[in-house]
Amino acid sequence: MNRNMLSNIVEAITKQAQAHPERIAYDYRGAQYTYRDVEDQSNKLANALDAANLTAGAPVLVYGGQSFQMLVSFLALAKTGHPYIPVDTESSTDRTRLIIETAQPALIIEVADLPFETPAKRIAYHRLMPILSDVTELNFTPDYDLDRAFYVIFTSGSTGRPKGVPISHANLLSFVNWVVDSDLLGPANSLLQPPFSFDLSVMATYPTLVSGGTLKVLPQANTKSFKDLFAMLSQLEVNDWVSTPTFAELCMVDPNFNASKYPTLRSFIFCGEELTVATAAALKKRFPEAKVINTYGPTEATVAITSVEITDEMIANDRRLPIGRVKPDTTVVVRPQVMTDEQGDEILSSGELMITGPSVAAGYLNAPEQTAKVFLKNADNTMTYATGDLGHFDHDLLYYEGRLDHQIKLNGYRIELEEVAFHLRQLPAVDKGVVVPEYGKDHRVKRLVAVVVLNASLKADSDVAMRIRHDLSTTLMPYMVPARILFRDELPVNGNGKVAVKQIAQEVNEA
Repeated sequence: MNRNMLSNIVEAITKQAQAHPERIAYDYRGAQYTYRDVEDQSNKLANALDAANLTAGAPVLVYGGQSFQMLVSFLALAKTGHPYIPVDTESSTDRTRLIIETAQPALIIEVADLPFETPAKRIAYHRLMPILSDVTELNFTPDYDLDRAFYVIFTSGSTGRPKGVPISHANLLSFVNWVVDSDLLGPANSLLQPPFSFDLSVMATYPTLVSGGTLKVLPQANTKSFKDLFAMLSQLEVNDWVSTPTFAELCMVDPNFNASKYPTLRSFIFCGEELTVATAAALKKRFPEAKVINTYGPTEATVAITSVEITDEMIANDRRLPIGRVKPDTTVVVRPQVMTDEQGDEILSSGELMITGPSVAAGYLNAPEQTAKVFLKNADNTMTYATGDLGHFDHDLLYYEGRLDHQIKLNGYRIELEEVAFHLRQLPAVDKGVVVPEYGKDHRVKRLVAVVVLNASLKADSDVAMRIRHDLSTTLMPYMVPARILFRDELPVNGNGKVAVKQIAQEVNEA
C-alpha cells in the first residue's frame, strides 16, 4: 500500500467535514445531508450519550431503516466508545428479541419504533434530538481504542439463534484502508442499497465517507416494485455500484438498465454471493466501459478480503469466476478437508479457506463455545478464521467452490439451513422437517425448499403450505422463509439412523 493510511475512521470523517463542510455526504430520497450535518448531529448525540453514563464499552442497538439518523447514531456511538448493533425494520420480532437477548445492549435507540415491549432501556430518536444541547463540539475527549468493537453484525446461526460478530476499529481500518488504497471506492457517488444490518452496507458506507464521497441511498421500500425501483435508480446518478449480484440481475430485467440510460456508472462492485459468468457477461455488454469487480469475504473477516476486476478472458474461459486476489495484509490458506459420505467412507473434498489477518474478528459476541470452533488466536496475536468455504488458488487468484457445511447464501444473505429447520420443526403442524437449497444452472441457490412430514391430524394441501410459510415469517427474516413446501409421508434415513439430508437435497434438485 502506497498512500498514507488512515489511523482512525471517525476522525477521517471529521476531517472531511472540516475540509468540505457543505459537500453532500448522504442523499436519502432527495433529502441531502452535508458533512457538516454528519459532524454536528453526531457530536450532539454523542454528548448526550456520554452524559447518560452507560456501561463503558457496552453495545447499543440501533433499530431502523436506512435514514440519515441511523448513520448519525452509528458515528455518535463510535465517538462514545459503544459498538452499534444495526437491526433493520424488516427483521422479525422473534429474531430481534433473540438479538437483544444475546447482545444485552446498554440501550436501544429507536430511529423507528420497536414493534414490541422489552425490558431493555430504550429511547426514541425523534424524542431525543429536540432536547439536545445546541453545542456541536464534543464536550469530552473520545477514546478510540483500536481493539474495541466498532459495530456488531448479527448473522444466521446454526442453533436457531443469530450470532453476533463484533468488528473492531482495527478490523474496520484494515478493510477501509485496503478499499480506498486499491481504488475500489473513493470520493464519488456510491450506491447504498443493502440494509445496515447486512455488512455489505459497510463496503459502501465508510470507504465513501472517509474519502469525501456521497452515499446515494436506495431504500428497501423502493426495491419492492419495479416501477419504484427504476424511478429511484434513474435519479441517483451513481458512479460506484455496491450490491449483491442478484440485485444487479433484478435490475437487468429492465432493458433500459444500460450505459446510455445510466451514463455515470463506472464500476460494479459485488460481494455477498457468487458472481456468475452469465451475470458478468450481461453487465459488460450493457456497460462496456464500466469495471465489474468481484470480491469475497465473510462477516467474520470484515466484509471482504479479496478483489479482482473481471475480464473478457475470464468470462470466456472460466466455468466459475475468480473471487479475487487477497488483500496485502491478509493471508488465505487452503486447508485440505477429509469428509465422510453417507455410508461413512472417507472422501477428499476441496480445501477450506482459512483467513488470517488484521481484519479478522476476535470471535462471536457472548458465545465462547461457538468462537472456539472457528476462531484461533495465533502466537503473534493475529486471528485466524475457519470460513467453512471451499476453494483453491490458481496462481494468485482465489476461486470459490462451495460450502463445507449446511450454510448457504441466497440473494447475498448468509443462511444457516439448520436455523430455518429449527424454526420449521417448532411449528404445531410439523412432525418432522428439513430445509435444503434448490440450485439453479449457475450453481447458485435459487430458493429454499422445506420438506415436511405433517402431524397425523393434518392433510397436506396448499392451505397448510401457506400457513407454514406464514408462521415461519413471524419468526424468521423474509429471505429465510422457504419459497416451496414439499410434503412427505416420511423422511429417508441413512445408515447411521440420521435423516438423509443429502439424499433429500439431491431429490429436490433432480425433480
